[in-house]
Amino acid sequence: MSLTRTQEQTTETWTFLVGPTLPHSKFHRAIGMASVSLQTVDIQGAPAAFTVHVVSVEANWDDESERVEMRVEVLLSSDMISVNISQLRYWVTILAQM
Repeated sequence: MSLTRTQEQTTETWTFLVGPTLPHSKFHRAIGMASVSLQTVDIQGAPAAFTVHVVSVEANWDDESERVEMRVEVLLSSDMISVNISQLRYWVTILAQM
């Protein structure tokens, strides 16, 4: 996810699968958290500012893959700087009947 000096704001949703394969009857609930773990900033002069905001985190069972699908929406805004986000850290708890 990148934002150039000419852009002011962008939002991107990262989607990925986690956990084991489970039939829907065994899945009860999933809870997830996420944070940005790697960001690169190129400041060209002062004053400059940027904001990174994890807007939403969802973790739910995906019927196609029979796994938990996690969706993380990230908003990035800046004032005359270039920003690149390349990694997220996440934590998921899956409640399932074994």
